[in-house]
Amino acid sequence: LHIAPPAEIPGELQATFPFLQIPGLADFLRNFGGLANWSLPPGPSFFPASECRVVATDCDYHDWGMIGEWAGSLPLYYTGTGNIIVVSPADRCAKWDHDIGWERDDEDPFESLNWSMSTLVEEFIAYLSLDDSNAKDSPFYY
Repeated sequence: LHIAPPAEIPGELQATFPFLQIPGLADFLRNFGGLANWSLPPGPSFFPASECRVVATDCDYHDWGMIGEWAGSLPLYYTGTGNIIVVSPADRCAKWDHDIGWERDDEDPFESLNWSMSTLVEEFIAYLSLDDSNAKDSPFYY
């Protein structure tokens, strides 16, 4: 694992995303944003606070495709393959599929994981202990 030094959440991001509605999210992002569980980026990692942008149709950083109910979500984890795990302002997590988001205008690229932020952390810890053959079933893998 590679753990980046703690970093403050940019004021613009604090004004855009309701961190206080999701217990522990701000502390997690400050302390574990940038945590990489593989070789350093572009491998799998949690986004550093300085690189977080909310999911939006007019995002200058990313073309998300169909957004729907995931508008305003915070990208948290990059799988290393182009896919991204996000958390919504309502504390729901989903996996965004880059193949669908970049290529298809008629399909929702977000798949709900039925996790809260605290469940995401628990699932990530469990994922770290899996061998490669079992890890492939995890949303953190691809």
